[in-house]
Amino acid sequence: MLGLASHGSHGPRLWRYPAAALRRPRRGKHPQAFSIIVPVWGITLALVLGALVRLVLMPLTYGHDFVVWDDATRLLLRGLNPYTHWRAMPNAYPYLPVFLYLLLPPQWLALHTAAPFTILGKLPLAAGDLVVAATLYRWLVHAGRPTRAAVTAACLYLFNPLVLYNSAFLGRFDSVALAFLLPALAAQGPRFAVLYGLAVATKTFPIFLLPALLVGRYRRTWRELMGAAAVMLAVALPFLLWDARALLYNIAVLPFAKSVPLPRGLSWQWVLLPVLPPAFFAHLGFLFYTLFVVAVLLWRNRPPITLCAFTFSAFLLTDHKIWEQYLTWPLPFLLALALLRRDLAPALLAAGMTLAALFMNEQGNPVDHRFYLRLVPYPPVMVNVLLAAGIALYIALTLWSRRPLDDGAEVRALQQ
Repeated sequence: MLGLASHGSHGPRLWRYPAAALRRPRRGKHPQAFSIIVPVWGITLALVLGALVRLVLMPLTYGHDFVVWDDATRLLLRGLNPYTHWRAMPNAYPYLPVFLYLLLPPQWLALHTAAPFTILGKLPLAAGDLVVAATLYRWLVHAGRPTRAAVTAACLYLFNPLVLYNSAFLGRFDSVALAFLLPALAAQGPRFAVLYGLAVATKTFPIFLLPALLVGRYRRTWRELMGAAAVMLAVALPFLLWDARALLYNIAVLPFAKSVPLPRGLSWQWVLLPVLPPAFFAHLGFLFYTLFVVAVLLWRNRPPITLCAFTFSAFLLTDHKIWEQYLTWPLPFLLALALLRRDLAPALLAAGMTLAALFMNEQGNPVDHRFYLRLVPYPPVMVNVLLAAGIALYIALTLWSRRPLDDGAEVRALQQ
């Protein structure tokens, strides 16, 4: 894991794996040795306030997806397989069952106490938000940034309207996958395998990093990647033994069989509808996904935080169906880069994504009409185009700037 790649007998040596580049300096030499005595009241206060805000928002309402989580866990507690009985729910559950495991204790409590599942079922989501914020704080401190900047990074995530709307309000669990993924970037060996495996097994989007993890400058060992695959297998094993066909059908077949290839949500591809026949969009999707994989290979040598910001942002240019929760995937990485490098471009893109989500009002039959935004008629084509242009411009400007591949700020941020 801690190997070096040498180019020639006297050529430059490149770090092969992130863990090697992130070795802990000797005691007393660490630029952040002072951090152990820095007061932590700032981040503590931020996390407490973030938790309180979420407790206030949780009981107000929930989205359609939250009904699926509720029904799936009720089926499990009755001894029924939600993958087999997916027709008994409003929609199928197209993910591996990590999040269902997390929801089983809250659902049991809700069924046996007076506490509502609307609150108990959102507690793992709030915990995910807090873990992401705390990890951002840690990254900034390890990179040598002032404590004020580290607390600011945590607060920009904790109190971001998009994050609050997505998790505490509607009950979506993207933050849980991020809570596993962010610590995984600084981990190595079995710890990386467990965290990354759980991230992918929670919600699929962390798998988009796989091309760079296989062949990039900061690539991972086969032992780590096979360990992550073993974690995913272990997570799925109870349901594979229960009804393997139903699990695989829900994850690998049903999402594509029910998917509408026409643009939806915040996808910029709305502008192509007047000029392309609807049947052509299925072929167009294959082309865009191919270009997405090529793009990830193009920036495979970028440091891990930039890699995540690029990859998850680029997916928003690729898919024909972009819901507002997808915009939370690159958000913590953009915030980290903005404060690590004092860089305006990722800060502007993070702000633009937050604003764009406020115009995403596709929900035709909301659970509670009082709490869904209706700022402009759907689809907000101009917002979609501006969002796509902002993402493309950010990636192009960052690639053009030719930052060093062993960027010091990012390397220090991911020190353990």
